Amino acid sequence: FNKMADSPHKDQYKYTGKTLAAATEERAQTQIRLRKENRAEELNKKRFNTDAGAAAPGSDVVPVHLIEEIRARPDYDISTLVPAIMNDADRDMQLAAVHKCRTMLSRQSNPPIDLVIRAGIVPKAVELLYVDTRPDLQFQSAWLLTNILSGTSEQTLYVVNSGVIPALMGLLVSPSIDAREQAIWAIANIAGESADLRDTLLARGLAPMVANSIATEQRQTLVRQAVWLVSNLCRPHARPTDPAILLSFVPLLIPLIQNSVRADPILCTDALWAVTYIADRTPFKIDALVAAGAAPVLVNILQASPDADLLVACLKAITSMQVPSMPQYAQPFIDAGMLVAVKDLFSKKTRICQLALSFLTHICTLSHDNVMRVLRGLLPSILTLCRGPIDVAIEALSVLSNIIIRGTPEQALSVCSAGAVPLIVSRLVDSTKSTNPTLLLKALARLLAIGANGGGRNEVAFSIEENRGIEVLEGLEMSQHHGVSVCAESILKDYFQREPDSEEPVFAAAAAAA
Repeated sequence: FNKMADSPHKDQYKYTGKTLAAATEERAQTQIRLRKENRAEELNKKRFNTDAGAAAPGSDVVPVHLIEEIRARPDYDISTLVPAIMNDADRDMQLAAVHKCRTMLSRQSNPPIDLVIRAGIVPKAVELLYVDTRPDLQFQSAWLLTNILSGTSEQTLYVVNSGVIPALMGLLVSPSIDAREQAIWAIANIAGESADLRDTLLARGLAPMVANSIATEQRQTLVRQAVWLVSNLCRPHARPTDPAILLSFVPLLIPLIQNSVRADPILCTDALWAVTYIADRTPFKIDALVAAGAAPVLVNILQASPDADLLVACLKAITSMQVPSMPQYAQPFIDAGMLVAVKDLFSKKTRICQLALSFLTHICTLSHDNVMRVLRGLLPSILTLCRGPIDVAIEALSVLSNIIIRGTPEQALSVCSAGAVPLIVSRLVDSTKSTNPTLLLKALARLLAIGANGGGRNEVAFSIEENRGIEVLEGLEMSQHHGVSVCAESILKDYFQREPDSEEPVFAAAAAAA
């Protein structure tokens, strides 16, 4: 820390040096950016059915000579395919044309979805889903529609309004496993679009149908698609899914997660996201998950899997099963060995480490026993993380702060003795990178209060001064963030009073003793 003798303190801190208009504009731009990022994420949740992700070999057999005949036509484009797609009198040529159209839609970059829609192919493709005598045609048509359903909301709604939902649900009982799998994929794209479409599917009885697919189907890729569909059905969107439907999936999901950790991490990850959406920090839903044995299954994943995406999904599921001020939901995970697993996660990627630390922050708010568990097994590691990369350091300092604020005086002082004060002060120096400076200030205030109650010299106050914390507090006192400025002002007033005409602070405890 460098003393800021030559510059105003306020220039070093968040919310200062900006006009109200500038701060408002910055917030608005941030909100716009987040909305765009969220929309991009929503689109990415839809799966695009490319040739690389096709169904099992042998399911996509189209006579080569027919494909070559289509390709040989002059000025080959989508409009060239339309007559063949519309011609029910020649099913083989129709199949070849549908196949070619869906391969054009399978391009990852700029697929010609709007051109296909304008050509009038979508209603015909929906009609072809009913041609039970040609499961190969049903499969190719469902695949074509799946790729359109991977597009924008407007494109998805166009396909839905063309009557695709009943046709696809009819394919769920098709004798063709390829048609069944492709139908699930298409329906999952619809379910992931909005709460209205999700509820439309559920109103048609989709939940028991997809549950049956998970329980009875033998093809692993089909089961994987069905689990992804379940995760989309469980996503809250603008409003949550009917709780009864959510809970109906629990007996399927927990065993599936347990059995797929190593065999199919993608399936397991989707199942964990479904658990996250089901739990949603709601006690009666969490009760059902705990009763189904979720806690030891999820902790085992943390101990056994090296897959980063799987670990993130698992930690998110565990987080969704925690409720403030309700320790009964943390205890099953602690009993299953969560704290041992957490320590091993500290060496993983940043996001994994952050989520693991977030769990520790939560349990430290619940009881002194939990605080002691963290102190005994994890304090050295947490202190090390406080000195690490900023994103992880912030989470680690949140753990320390909650130990100080929620723990016993003895527990708080043990953290102080281990070096918490300089770590907290150094993070407050640049509060623009601290997500919660108020929490850190409250931790300092608790330590100071404990130190003042000990009689004699307040060692915490001296430690803050030695680490140039008074200058930091003076800077934060001028913060435009009300909570921050109030906390800083209170600490300075209560513990660091200045004598008139003196530059040196007189610690309040010492002044009172005098």
